[in-house]
Amino acid sequence: MTPKNRSVLRAFSILRVFHHEDEWVSVSEIGRRSALPFASTYRLLQTLEETGAVERAENGSYRLGYLIAALPNPAGRVMMLN
Repeated sequence: MTPKNRSVLRAFSILRVFHHEDEWVSVSEIGRRSALPFASTYRLLQTLEETGAVERAENGSYRLGYLIAALPNPAGRVMMLN
């Protein structure tokens, strides 16, 4: 079996918590839905925000970012992540 990058797997578990592109979710809720510790969730969200995979609102909640929106096949994208 090929070794897996745990950080990448965790990042995808975060992206999977979003049910649609315009859903804003708090850090605590993202952690709960992804079953990751708060600190890990927060650090991964910071990295995902830097890359444009998620976007952060002024109130600290997150939604899928422009990087995800720019992927081909927008109709099937969210289903593909879930």
